[in-house]
Amino acid sequence: GREAVFLKACKFALETGSASEQPLLADTVCKAFLSVTLPRLLDLCDARFENDYDAVLVTYHDNGLFANVLQLLDALLLSKPGVPILVDWQRRGVEGHFQYGPVGFDLFQHLFARTTRCRSATRHDSHRSRVNDFRKRVNILFMNMLRG
Repeated sequence: GREAVFLKACKFALETGSASEQPLLADTVCKAFLSVTLPRLLDLCDARFENDYDAVLVTYHDNGLFANVLQLLDALLLSKPGVPILVDWQRRGVEGHFQYGPVGFDLFQHLFARTTRCRSATRHDSHRSRVNDFRKRVNILFMNMLRG
């Protein structure tokens, strides 16, 4: 299924971490896999839960632009086909790193064209009852502690 590439990345990270001379790396990989990646894969890809959501909301991660693009790509790859991906990259004014434009500026709308699958989130979208809130990166290789 669509989660296969993430499981291969996890396998690589777990093998690399366990063979590392840095014991903290192996511990970090295991914790990230069990607490973030595996639950998100189940939420988004497991047939038992796929009917629990009819849209995916990707909110900005208070990092740079590329970190947010990676998170959006995770959502596009993992969410069930045809489900709209709603992107909320509007500045609130409290960001430490995601400082693109003035408060209220919608960076996604400014950089990308709306498609039938992916678009900026609107106030109307906040009233959806079955939205999967995609706040963290899922790909274990791109998590802060495991990059590099």
